[in-house]
This record gives sequence, C-alpha cells and structure tokens, in this order.
Amino acid sequence: MDRKFLEEYEKAEEEEFNKLCERMFNGDFGPNDTYPPDSRFPKLRKPVIGAFQLQGDPKLPSVILPQILLSGSLVIELLPLTEKDFKDYHGFDIRDIPKLVEFSKETGKVQFVLHSNATSYEGLSYLDPIFIELRPPQIPRFPLESILLGSEFKKYVKEFDEVARVEFKPLLWRASDEWFFGTKYEGIDYYFDSVDTFLYLKALGKNHIAEQILSAFRDDPEFAQILLYAYNEFVYAPFLDVFRISYNYDLEFVLDVFTEFLEKEDKAKLLANIKFPCEVGAFLMKKLTLYPQSFRAMELLVDKYEQEDLYNVFEALDNGIKAKSPDILTLKATELGEILDNLWEDSKKIKREIKEVNFGTSVTLGVIGPIVGYMVAGFTGLLVALGLAVVEKNIDFFGTSISESIVKKLRPSYLVNIYDFKSKYSIG
Repeated sequence: MDRKFLEEYEKAEEEEFNKLCERMFNGDFGPNDTYPPDSRFPKLRKPVIGAFQLQGDPKLPSVILPQILLSGSLVIELLPLTEKDFKDYHGFDIRDIPKLVEFSKETGKVQFVLHSNATSYEGLSYLDPIFIELRPPQIPRFPLESILLGSEFKKYVKEFDEVARVEFKPLLWRASDEWFFGTKYEGIDYYFDSVDTFLYLKALGKNHIAEQILSAFRDDPEFAQILLYAYNEFVYAPFLDVFRISYNYDLEFVLDVFTEFLEKEDKAKLLANIKFPCEVGAFLMKKLTLYPQSFRAMELLVDKYEQEDLYNVFEALDNGIKAKSPDILTLKATELGEILDNLWEDSKKIKREIKEVNFGTSVTLGVIGPIVGYMVAGFTGLLVALGLAVVEKNIDFFGTSISESIVKKLRPSYLVNIYDFKSKYSIG
C-alpha cells in the first residue's frame, strides 16, 4: 500500500462519515440503523460481536480463536502497530492473516475494522491482504454534537478541563508508560475518551453522576477515572456505538477496570471495597466452552457448533435482546446453555476427532441496557455475578429528562460475553 492509496482510502472514509453526520443531524438515523452498512463486510452474520484482543498470557494460544466460536461475526480492530507488537494487541499471529482473510471471505465469521485513519498504516505491508481484499472500514466516534448544542458542548468541555487538569491529567501522564505504546499519545487518547464520557453523562441527563466525578477529581482522581472508564466501557460508548455490535471481554480486564489507576498491591481487597454506583446488566449464564489451539481446530469446531444449531440459537438470543423481549431472552438463553453443556459433555469425543482441543475456558453471558428493567425476578446482576459490589440495583439508562429525539439515536440493549482466559479446564 503506497501513500496515495492510503490517502484516497482515508478520503473515502471521511466522505462516508460526513454523510453519517448529516443523517444524524437531520434525524434520519435511528437505534436500529448501523454504520458502516452491512454491505461493507463479506457475508456478515448475526450476532456481530467485537473481539477482546489483548493477548495477556503469551503462553496461551490465540485469544481470538475461542471468540470466533461464540460469534456470528467476530469484529477484529486493527491497530497501526509494528510486527513486533502485533500479537500482543491483536490476539493472533501475523502469519494467520492470509488464513483469516480467506476465512472471512468464505464464511463471514471474521471481520476487520480500522482503529485509526488509513494513513496511519503506511509502511505496514503485512496488512496489505486485509486492506486490498477486504477494504475494512474505519469505525467512527458517535458525533456528540448531534445530541449536544454547540454552546452546551463547549461549556461542558471547559467545565471538565478546568477541574481535570489539576490532578487528572498528571495522573494519566504518570500511568501512560503502562499502556499500549508507552507514550503520552495513549494518555491523550484516554483523556479525550474521558471527556466524551463526561459529555455523554451531561447529554443524557446524568448530572448527579457528572457532579460526583468532578468532586472526585479534587479529592480522589483515581476513583474519578474508575467511574469514567467503567461508564465509558460498559454503558455509554456501547449505547452510542453506530456499528451496534455486542462485546467480548476478558474477566481480568473487567476487574482491572476498577483498579487500573490505584497504586496498591492487593487487588482482591480493593475490589471488595470499591462499589460501582449501579448495576449495569443482567446475568444470563456461565458456561464452559472449548479452546481451539490452532486455526484448523477452530475451523473444525465451527462446523461442530453449526451442527448443534448454536449459531441460529445465538442469533435468536440477540434478536430477543433487540426486541426487548424477556420471554425470548429466557427461552433462548436456556437453549444456548443446553447446547454448550452438551458440547462440553462431548469434549472427550471431540478431542479424539480434533487433536488440538485439549482444554476449555469459561464464559459468562449477560445483557446490558434498558432491557434489564424488563427482566423478571430471579435474574442476578451481571456485576454482582462477577463478584463486584454495587450501590444501586439498576442504572436508569435513559431517564425521563431525556428528549425523544436523543433516545431515537441510541442503540438498543446489547449482549456481553466475559471470558476467563486465565482459567483452563482440562478435557481429560
């Protein structure tokens, strides 16, 4: 890919994003509309789920492979990184790229999107097959200006910055060496994510939470960042996601969200003492799933999962969430749980057929969003199921003070899968 190719690529993405902004400002983009359109992806399958990509333990096989099994289409975000850093932040090896490209074209079960502007990938020739054959789109940020008037936007940014610059910005710079690239670029990026989250809170009428964060900046900036990061990761960024996908997480990452900025050693004690302001979702089930150790083993397991009708049931579960139907949600969650139980019970037989499947891992399935308010008694909170303490029972996602025009731009509730990649369960 030469510079001219990438510049033209970037220009085309900017033009499409400008069209999206125009639709939003004109009120022509509802909660069931998506961007980029399905036509940008080969054979897109529901549910579409964003991959958790940090490799974490280098001794583990690819963290991407088991996620492909429990997705309609798994979306992999490409970062503009050198070959040396690629696997750590993408969850698979560069040598797997040609196979994943062919697998994407044949099945649609893997999709790629860009994290940055196209010109950021100049010189990364190892990504040529993805760019040239799949033309991955860039996923834009939700244009906040479409739900905040210009004067409000500037006012709230100034309010945030005046308080945050005293303690919060220095905190980010001190912590930046521990993040992706070991540069202040990532600290700046996290800062703007935090500003956006504060603006989401203001735009959606959560003034009491916004004020709590501003107060914490003065007294406890680490806790302020925990609140901002958690709300951004689990609530507002997903609701304002124009791609409308569901999400995979690693359990260790979820727990680290609550301790990321605390310079103490015993995280277990910290987690016991930190209370998230509200419960964000409902717990559906925790099940064991197989862990393929090679690309070929993953392909064979996909065929096995197809035979068990897992993907049709998973899609129906996802549709039940979007339709705000707790009855469908309960029924399909039960069916999905039975399929996963049956697959695990057959794991010894599967191991004899597929040699590179020696262990499994657990995955917690939950749902986050307004549908939680429709759930019948007996459903445990998602954060509570993960061992976290909460102050309020459920978050009031979209309060009565939110205008109808804003609500119509927000996405429905979404599915979340939380893998425990650190725990291995022997097949025997």
